[in-house]
Amino acid sequence: MAAAYGQDTLVSNQQNEQNLPISINTLKKDFGVIEQKSKAVYTFEITNQDEKPMVIWHVTTSCGCTSPTWTDKPVKKGEVGTVKVKYDTSQSGKFEKSVFVYTNFSDRPIKLLIEGTVSDGPIKNSKAKSGFTKNEVHIDSNIKPNSK
Repeated sequence: MAAAYGQDTLVSNQQNEQNLPISINTLKKDFGVIEQKSKAVYTFEITNQDEKPMVIWHVTTSCGCTSPTWTDKPVKKGEVGTVKVKYDTSQSGKFEKSVFVYTNFSDRPIKLLIEGTVSDGPIKNSKAKSGFTKNEVHIDSNIKPNSK
């Protein structure tokens, strides 16, 4: 099982530059460093905030190494539509790819990004004593606060 170490660009209720009646969980996914031939998949979540149903009618990408799938049914107010993006990690090196989402709310697409670096060798990542990577949070309930 290949591992991926990265961090999301977390943007809660992100409003896009077109001022559309939607919110997006994030506009950019950073995969960090991932192993060659590993899975690099991320699902963007788009929440409809309009009375009119949102339809994601088409999604394109900046290259053939990135393949999208998306919600094909109308998304009612308060519901979430998704755009799932899979990046082909067969080639090593840094990548930054654009994903263009077309909805019934605008003729201009919403631009999403995925980025990262595909390593052609094993990823060396320091492990904490507990076995968690440096990008994971571990709370030890046995730790007592300092007393004065």
